[in-house]
Amino acid sequence: MIKTIAYMVIYRRSKMEPKVEETFVTAEAAYHFALDIETNGGVTIVTPIERFVTENKVKLNFED
Repeated sequence: MIKTIAYMVIYRRSKMEPKVEETFVTAEAAYHFALDIETNGGVTIVTPIERFVTENKVKLNFED
């Protein structure tokens, strides 16, 4: 298993809308998205979360 970090953004575009969660692979993408939401009047929280990824076991054939 490989341990990776993903970034979850919990946001609300306005007070009347419900909370929404989105997950991003890189911190740059998550903070860019959060900044875009906040400049348009929304509220965001960016949280790093650990993920465990199982390795794909691919058998290599040299005959192909």
